[in-house]
Amino acid sequence: MSRPSPQRPLIGVLIIAALALVGIVLFSGLWTPVRFVAEHIEVTVANGGIEVDGMYEYHNTAPWPTALRLEIPFPVDDQHLEPDSLALDVLDENGTPISSILPVVHGDEVSLRVFFRPKQIYRLRLRYAQQVIATNARYILLSTREWRHPIKKAIFDLRLCPGLQLKSSNYQLTRLPTVRGSAHYGFQRSDFWPDRDWVFTWINTKEQP
Repeated sequence: MSRPSPQRPLIGVLIIAALALVGIVLFSGLWTPVRFVAEHIEVTVANGGIEVDGMYEYHNTAPWPTALRLEIPFPVDDQHLEPDSLALDVLDENGTPISSILPVVHGDEVSLRVFFRPKQIYRLRLRYAQQVIATNARYILLSTREWRHPIKKAIFDLRLCPGLQLKSSNYQLTRLPTVRGSAHYGFQRSDFWPDRDWVFTWINTKEQP
């Protein structure tokens, strides 16, 4: 007659502990198979503020589900106030909104927890308006490095409403066709691994002598 080995309960406990540890790692965001693969940012500058319309794409590369806490930082200081309006939508593969998300805003960043199906591509659209006292603005790009992988495709557009003129940009911009009377500039990158944030300045020509 056989009898159970005294090692089997120990092995069972170790297997359960290992599975629990894997679950904690995958669903806590300590390690993630999710990649930040693309973004398309449109910034519109008007007197007294900017409006940002951002499209972000994430890809769960694993054949299993996972969860991730996403954080999108804002440049906030005494010259660039906290966003006074914010909308966050989940998009389908055609870019059509399918649901809205109520994000958590902590001063200079918005965060949300996202659950990914196996191999799922997840698209978000974030829109916000921000009052700006200065005639400059900054879009944070260095946070991309926390993903440890370059963005496959990044597109950035800048529109200046009538009466405003571009003064400088630390990324070289291409002049694009005017959009509804607004001056239009932009730049694109593939396998983008930014070494600085995007900073640009403008002039209010109506205030010029």
